[in-house]
Amino acid sequence: MKTVVLLLALLLLPAVPARAQQAALRMVYAEGFAPFSWTSQGQVAGILPDIMDEAARRMGVTVSHQALPGGEVAAKVKGLGADGFLSVPSPDYDAFSVHSAAPVLTTSIGLFVSLSYEPLIQQLRLAHGLDGLKGLKLCASRYDSWSQARLAGLDLTIYPNLAEALSALARGDAQVMAQVPEVVEFQTARLGLSAQVLRVPGVFLDEIAFHLHLNRHGAAAGLMPAFDKALAEMRADGTLVAILNRPR
Repeated sequence: MKTVVLLLALLLLPAVPARAQQAALRMVYAEGFAPFSWTSQGQVAGILPDIMDEAARRMGVTVSHQALPGGEVAAKVKGLGADGFLSVPSPDYDAFSVHSAAPVLTTSIGLFVSLSYEPLIQQLRLAHGLDGLKGLKLCASRYDSWSQARLAGLDLTIYPNLAEALSALARGDAQVMAQVPEVVEFQTARLGLSAQVLRVPGVFLDEIAFHLHLNRHGAAAGLMPAFDKALAEMRADGTLVAILNRPR
């Protein structure tokens, strides 16, 4: 009898609602794109994951990071194997994703020359746009979509990765590279090639604005307004600049 009474009492207890599951954001980044994203000691590191960590904290969601070869990043999100990535908006991406209202960060494409061809610096400073690159030996990595699209038709040699492309430039196998300055300066410092790879001062071929892209067909697409709000707050209170200037 006591057992029956206990069971009835338990059945009459008010139901405790299940704790709502915290929203999650699965991010993917280009591997070997330091200081923006790369793998260090088994963890994805860099400016972009640091920004996403802080934004996710303010949004009240969890975030995970995965680094992939550059050519696989957008495909991973398109196939719903991940929720988001950071890149320059394009019609191809718009077909399956929504992007943030404002850029997460903005940088540029600069020019770098081999020490063996140092006199080219003055020539390139006076050149107008891409026309000044005609007749020169250029190099890029296989994941450098900007160079492959914009320098098509020029004497462009593609290397398996950025480290090999920079090494070729340092040796004088190539004369010029077009690339994001932060990436070249970080990589040449790690490779010990800073003295052999020289930046052409004052030359900017293009502006690169990284936006967050979320698959429009996934549940995470609904997080974009919260991300836009968090990013605006980070820009206003100085957090974004602090992350950009963090030693790496």
